[in-house]
Amino acid sequence: MNKILWFLLTASIVACGKEEKISSDEAKLIHNSYASTRLENLTDSLSISTKSLVYWKGTKMRGLGSHEGVVNIEYGHLIFEKGMPQSGLIQVNMQTIQVTDIPETDPIPRKNLTEHLKNEDFFDVDNFPIASFEWAECSLVGENVWNIRGKLKIKEISKPLQLTVQRKGNILEGEFQINRFDWDIAYRGSWVDRTLVDPDILFRVELIPV
Repeated sequence: MNKILWFLLTASIVACGKEEKISSDEAKLIHNSYASTRLENLTDSLSISTKSLVYWKGTKMRGLGSHEGVVNIEYGHLIFEKGMPQSGLIQVNMQTIQVTDIPETDPIPRKNLTEHLKNEDFFDVDNFPIASFEWAECSLVGENVWNIRGKLKIKEISKPLQLTVQRKGNILEGEFQINRFDWDIAYRGSWVDRTLVDPDILFRVELIPV
């Protein structure tokens, strides 16, 4: 080993072993600068817990009556960039749809309505078991409130959807309304039956990241 290389190697060892002391104020300044840089450039992928739910509500006779329930989220992920949910995918298992406004003490009407929603008159869950929402556009509208734009797919029909999402603690909540005829969620009974059920369905989503 030549003398120059030996000198450089020795100097680097000494420098590595030398303890440099900085003040607490300097340490705090370095930490804050580092944390700020991380937040500004934060990109994180979050999975969605299967405890997340989609709540639905449908009305009839122009709002004089209604039914509501829940559907389970089977899979989901979010991509956060600079603290915003810039993109994501949510998949809902339509075979898990439940009616919650009819008490369990009335099992027959509860079961009948649930099966009615599952059959080809409405969601046709045997042929279309998965509904999904995927987005890649997000804009800030307030503190921890975002407007996201994407595609809602039900029964293999995909249409644009826009909704506002708000962060409440560890939960992301969003609400939107659709015209069921746009996704062929159309009761094919008589004209009276078809018009008895109102066209709009309200959905409220609760996403729990893990």
